[in-house]
Amino acid sequence: MNRWQLVLDSDVGDDARKEAWRGLRERVRPPILFQMRRRVDGWRHTEDLTDLVLEDLYERCAGGGGGESLRACVLAQIDATLREDGASPGVDPDFERDWAAGLFQAALKEYGRAHPEAHQLLLRMYDRPDGAHPLSAVEVANKLQLPAEDVVDMVEDGREGLRRLFEDEIRHTVIDNASEEIARILPKAALLLSGH
Repeated sequence: MNRWQLVLDSDVGDDARKEAWRGLRERVRPPILFQMRRRVDGWRHTEDLTDLVLEDLYERCAGGGGGESLRACVLAQIDATLREDGASPGVDPDFERDWAAGLFQAALKEYGRAHPEAHQLLLRMYDRPDGAHPLSAVEVANKLQLPAEDVVDMVEDGREGLRRLFEDEIRHTVIDNASEEIARILPKAALLLSGH
């Protein structure tokens, strides 16, 4: 059972449900906050609205059984909160990118804890100024004065490990590991995961 299913399940105890929600909340707060900042004036007000979306979402869904993905529920709650606040409903098209980026950042953070050296290599390759092409593994090896073959192997292992963690992050937000939602979100991080 994934985190979102734990939140929805009426047979799960309060402690397990709250623990699952804490893990999800830290992952979904950034895209909700970005959405509010694009839609509503006032920095403090956007923080308050984001917290309200999260509180109302938990109140509405916790133990309720439901069959929707977390993303679908978040979108509905953002819409309801914007209406109540007097703002025009609807979601900014950048929400999809923000949602995928939030899940990807959670996977990257987890990967960094488990594999710090490979994590640093991936960051050196892809954490580049806007518009700059990613470095190749060989270029990174040359800069670090390491054997190119070792760096290439570490980067390939790193991509595969990160891909698995990212898929796991997505699975924690869907119902029954919904493959169509996983397939829709995965391409958002295709550059890092594919190496192109």
